[in-house]
Amino acid sequence: MRFKTRLFISLLLVAVLILSGCNLFKKPNGKIIGLVTMSDGETPIKAEILVNGEQKVTAGDDGKFEISLKPGDYKLKAVYMEVESDETTVTVEPSKNKNVKITVDGLGKVTFALKTEDGKAIPNQAFKVGDVDFTSDSTGKTGESVVAYGTYNVTLNYKDLHSLRTLRSSLVKTRLL
Repeated sequence: MRFKTRLFISLLLVAVLILSGCNLFKKPNGKIIGLVTMSDGETPIKAEILVNGEQKVTAGDDGKFEISLKPGDYKLKAVYMEVESDETTVTVEPSKNKNVKITVDGLGKVTFALKTEDGKAIPNQAFKVGDVDFTSDSTGKTGESVVAYGTYNVTLNYKDLHSLRTLRSSLVKTRLL
């Protein structure tokens, strides 16, 4: 009788382990550690990271990201302001880190300087370039920002005046006066 009880308990334990999705034989995940930059290879961008066509993570302000994945081959690309990087294939191995650098072409750095027609700076003024909000500093300028090449509407409301201009972004640096 004891043998049958032990056999039953042993079989029950094995069945429970199998049905519970036991991880005893599962390979551990690997990790992709990456950096996304503009085509200059230096300027980090906060891009969406797609793995096999699905968004997995957003890079930080410093362009860095980490993704934990099961071992296998994956297709990675970054998307920023609707501009996509080339797709790259990455092989993830169990318990290993894979370092990846992704560059996104078709982006430029812009700075803005807001001035009145007579050349006086417009300090601390909010304005929009496309869908992105900016605010000038105390000298009427902004820091560098990354935008996709293209044409944008610039909207500025200043002292009850509404201004709408068009900006074409194709240069590395642009000043809006």
